[in-house]
Amino acid sequence: MKNLLPHQMVQEALLLLALAVLAAVISVLVQGDSLTNRFDRRPIYYTEDFSSSLPLPTIAIDSTADASAAAVAQQLPMISVEQLQTLLEKQQVTLLDARLPQEYNSGHLPGAINMPFEDWDARQQLADELPKDKWLIAYCGGPACDLAELLAWELIRQGFNQVALFPQGTEGWQKAGFPLHERENSDE
Repeated sequence: MKNLLPHQMVQEALLLLALAVLAAVISVLVQGDSLTNRFDRRPIYYTEDFSSSLPLPTIAIDSTADASAAAVAQQLPMISVEQLQTLLEKQQVTLLDARLPQEYNSGHLPGAINMPFEDWDARQQLADELPKDKWLIAYCGGPACDLAELLAWELIRQGFNQVALFPQGTEGWQKAGFPLHERENSDE
């Protein structure tokens, strides 16, 4: 080890710091910002009033309308409890519960299919069987759970273009006074 004077040590430390910063800048320029590109997701901004999100019920109720994948990819449509209730009454959506089977079995939204994001490979066959003519609505436990968002982006990546998010999840459904249903599918 060299014997350095204090000012030489400071110069070398500054040089190493500058090289580290330069390497980080080059890494971001080459690879992109890993925080926003993780899972090829785009940021989603939640609002107090979920009904001000994209006009999903108008699109979903008009079966001739077809949202392009590019339009859907700009921002993941989010729906409110009221919008979801309307769509369920009209039977124009397929609900996808992104939680683990144990959570799904303990209570889920009516008619939901369990499609846990964390077990995506095992659910690939189910994804191939999902309807192309209905909106796919992903949900999980509530606003703090990001599994539904991850599942929704994965479905968009798989080529589905009618995908939306119910960010309030089971928590919001129950707060609105609606009951959860117990396991309906015998294949789980």
